[in-house]
Amino acid sequence: GGGGASLRLLLGRGVRRQFGLGCVLMFVQQFSGINAVIFYSASILQAGGIDDPNTGGLLIMGVQVVMTAVAVLLMDRAGRRALLLVSLAGMCFCAAAMGAFHLNAQRPTWLVPHLQSIEPSVGSGP
Repeated sequence: GGGGASLRLLLGRGVRRQFGLGCVLMFVQQFSGINAVIFYSASILQAGGIDDPNTGGLLIMGVQVVMTAVAVLLMDRAGRRALLLVSLAGMCFCAAAMGAFHLNAQRPTWLVPHLQSIEPSVGSGP
């Protein structure tokens, strides 16, 4: 019935590029590493020297909420593209920093998850 017409509209010539770009952005966001940081935040924070990883996890979530609010306010002023590019660059930096800290068994690993949680909230999340 109506499913064929909806699919035709979704893949129509006028929206194909936007639809493809939206799918690519969703794919990139899933592989940004933020899900792993959130899921394993307790063990990452314990490895970084935090005594109570639950408090650290709560801070990570709080940072995400605050930065999402900031992104909502900045979205129209700074532009979506600028925020997205800054967010993606920050996520790459934070993922590399977290890997480097863990590889070298350095203590500042507690800071990286907090920074990593800022980036998707600023650009690719909202």
